[in-house]
Amino acid sequence: MKKNVLIPVIAGLFLFFCVFTAWSDIILDKLVKEKVEKIAADTKSIIYVDKRGVEQTQAVLKKWVSQVIDLSNIKPRESKVFNRTSYLQENRGEEILILLDGSRQIVKSSEPVELLYREGPLYFKWVKTKDFVAKTRLDERAFAELGIKFILNNQFIIESKNDRVGNYEVMSSVFANETGKDGSESVEYPGQQDVVFYRSFRGKPVFNSIALVGINPDNKEIVELNLCGWTVVDETLEIRLTAAELAKTGAATSSQLMDRVYRVVKENVDLQQRNVIVKDLVDGYFQTNESLVSVMGIQFDVVYKGDDGTEQVEEFFEAVNLTGSDDIFFADYREKQESEAPPK
Repeated sequence: MKKNVLIPVIAGLFLFFCVFTAWSDIILDKLVKEKVEKIAADTKSIIYVDKRGVEQTQAVLKKWVSQVIDLSNIKPRESKVFNRTSYLQENRGEEILILLDGSRQIVKSSEPVELLYREGPLYFKWVKTKDFVAKTRLDERAFAELGIKFILNNQFIIESKNDRVGNYEVMSSVFANETGKDGSESVEYPGQQDVVFYRSFRGKPVFNSIALVGINPDNKEIVELNLCGWTVVDETLEIRLTAAELAKTGAATSSQLMDRVYRVVKENVDLQQRNVIVKDLVDGYFQTNESLVSVMGIQFDVVYKGDDGTEQVEEFFEAVNLTGSDDIFFADYREKQESEAPPK
């Protein structure tokens, strides 16, 4: 694709985009107009977290982790930047294995094994640092079925009619061992196998909610458990924004939403040097420490010529908050904030 390609201006598109400037810099996929009108017409909500449910999830996770880490005898480390607390323990001599079916084994270990548990308002992670070379790989569908059964049976996630486990993805790690006198050759070895589950709320994706189960596929030992941005909400504590409120956030009409799209693209891309194709708009939610909020995801490709003259494409995915400030996307990376009170 050549630089500075202009969008053909036809009557229908002109009427829709006449309120914007510089749209000739951006190409829109044919489905974007339909998507933005649908998102503009949909309800935008803030649904507050169920504090009691969060505490129950934390208690369940700590109980599970306590099978292998003595949390009561470890001095926790508090992070000043990330709102998280960490527990670190090193085991020598004996090692407790927790398998995917819930059973336990105690085995001798010749090497020290480091165990980490970390928790925060949106973040629960347990990791066993252990090097191993896997000889097998589990069937992806079978692994996903075992993984979700493990998560639900242990009540790490509580599903409801509207809050469900959605799609999943299976990934495998590979590490390389350099060989040869000069280290110019390498041999790849399979390692940990992970299944990642994604969240669906009222049929829409929650962009930052994931649940990960990592195993040694040879014996199905769990070596990692990660629950991020996936906390129970109380649907009786819901605020639905009015048209006047949405007008202030720039989410009341399709015109306002497209203006948000243009601003996001402009903030990320030098439009004088690169072409942009907006591929899709995604209606979804984002989990904060306090609530689920309505957001819109923007998927776009940036097209440019590389140093060798060939066409290069970079994929981007950005989100905008339809209920207020985009600061929600970065709040977890700042120092601890006071909690916002839900509506009475």
